[in-house]
Amino acid sequence: MSFSNEKRVFSQSLIAFLQEATDGFESHYDGLRAGTDLNVKFYSILEEKELAIQGKSVLKGDEIIKLGFYITEPDSFTISTYSRSCNKIQHHLYGFLPNNLNMTGYLMKYF
Repeated sequence: MSFSNEKRVFSQSLIAFLQEATDGFESHYDGLRAGTDLNVKFYSILEEKELAIQGKSVLKGDEIIKLGFYITEPDSFTISTYSRSCNKIQHHLYGFLPNNLNMTGYLMKYF
């Protein structure tokens, strides 16, 4: 998934559903968010850890995955998701509109 805006603010996070992975933290499939860019961070959250890469067990139905971000200036952002299934890549765009630096924003899907 990509978190970006028109001002070239950009961060990515990967979530993969794998036969070998579990839903808990394990260093073989999960990677902590590391980075020195203090303007933006985008990550999934597992066991209070900020992850750049999260490996999960095979998807069995609806799944809730906690996401987090850090920005230094309020702005409009887009979250793009890509999925690969049946040898076809699907792309979805979401608009994200945080009102201030300490508020959860609203996620809207663009069709």
